[in-house]
Amino acid sequence: MAAMQESPFCLIVKPQQPPLTLETLANVTLAAGTEIPYMTFLKHKYQLESKGIQFVPYNGSVAPFMASENFAQQGYAFSEPLHIRELGGQCEVLLVSASGYN
Repeated sequence: MAAMQESPFCLIVKPQQPPLTLETLANVTLAAGTEIPYMTFLKHKYQLESKGIQFVPYNGSVAPFMASENFAQQGYAFSEPLHIRELGGQCEVLLVSASGYN
C-alpha cells in the first residue's frame, strides 16, 4: 500500500506553461464539491474564491473537462486523469497532499 501513503485527492487541470500549481490556480471554472473538507481547506489556504475561480457542482463526469479549455475538476489521481488520457485528452494533476492536507 505504499502508493496510498499520500491522499489520492487531486485537482485536474489543463496543461499550461509554466505548469499550474495549487498556488497559481486562477481564472478557471472548477467542478468540485465545495463542502468537501479538503476543498474548504484549499479555498481558505489559497484564497481560491478571490482568484477568479468559479465553482460549479461536480457531476462525476470528465465530459465538461474535455469540452472546455478553461475547466478544472476534482478527482482521484489514479482514476479521472487516466480516463481523460484514454479519451485523447491532456491533463495535469495537482495533488491535494502537496498543500499539506493529507
